[in-house]
This record gives sequence, C-alpha cells and structure tokens, in this order.
Amino acid sequence: MSDKTKSIFKYSSELGLWMGLYLFLMSACLLGSVHIQGLITLLLPLALGMPVVLYFLLARIRREAPQYRTFTATWLGGTWICIFGSLICAALSAFWINIFDPNFLAEYLQQCVEAVRAANLPAEYAGMADAIETTLKQGHAPSSMQWIFSMIWFTAFAGLVVSFILSLIMNLRRSPNPEKFP
Repeated sequence: MSDKTKSIFKYSSELGLWMGLYLFLMSACLLGSVHIQGLITLLLPLALGMPVVLYFLLARIRREAPQYRTFTATWLGGTWICIFGSLICAALSAFWINIFDPNFLAEYLQQCVEAVRAANLPAEYAGMADAIETTLKQGHAPSSMQWIFSMIWFTAFAGLVVSFILSLIMNLRRSPNPEKFP
C-alpha cells in the first residue's frame, strides 16, 4: 500500500506510538515521583508540551497526505493519535506498576495526604486529607487498574479537545485554491 492511499487511521496508529511514548514519559515521572520526589516537577512542562508534540505529528500527516488537510480529518487524526497513544501509555504504565511498584497508588495517595497536612492549608483541605486517609485505611482506594483505566479515559478526552483546538489553528490559513473558497 502506498503512502498516498494510507488511511487517516493508519497514519494515526503509526504516530500514536510516538504519542504513547511521550505520554508514558509523563506517566513515568508521576510513577517515579513516589520514590524520587523531584520527578513530579517535570510533569507540568511535559503536559504543556503534549499539544506541541501532537501539532508536529498532525503536521506530518498533513505534509505527507494533502487530502487530510481538512478540519475534520485533522481532528479525527489527532483524536485517534491520542487514543492509540493513551492505550500504549496505559499498557506501559500497567506493566510498570504491576512489575515494579504494585503499591504505587496507595503510596502516592499517602504522600498527598502528608503534603496537605504539612502545608497547613484551610480546614476544607484537611477534611479532604482525612477522607483520603480513611479510604486508604479501610482498603477502599481504587486499584491500580482502575487508575490506569481512568488515565486512558482522561488522556483520550484531553486529546479530543486538544485535537479540536489544533485543527482549528491548522485550518485557519486561507485555502491555496481561491476558486474553491472565495
């Protein structure tokens, strides 16, 4: 199959690998922050870089396949890149948690409770910290796989929104064919 007849889904699945690796880098910073607390500071810059990475992946599709330069094709491609990327990230994160750090979520939530208590925040936050700690003590915290599935849904939805915005931006330029769009 030549590149000219490649579907938007094929492009998205191939480029979803790169998005998945990027998203896993973000996930690894979060997962590793339980043991190396400085890693959490990398999470925000990496999250802000996600739209930039998606922009370059979408630009590659638009460069290689001019038929996908429409708003809907760009949005669809970006959404599918993020869906495929979130699945790859989830698989790698689940592997990491299940093999290397099965108590990640409980440790992470306990660190959050300790951070809230150490910060001397208003009483509303202390109440939340107490509720989280009670949940942990009762064993009702979400499982690692529930957290992974939540991550898939969040990442896919965020990708949908970011893809929409990027599609608008990428299609703001005037069409090179003025007869088609007056």
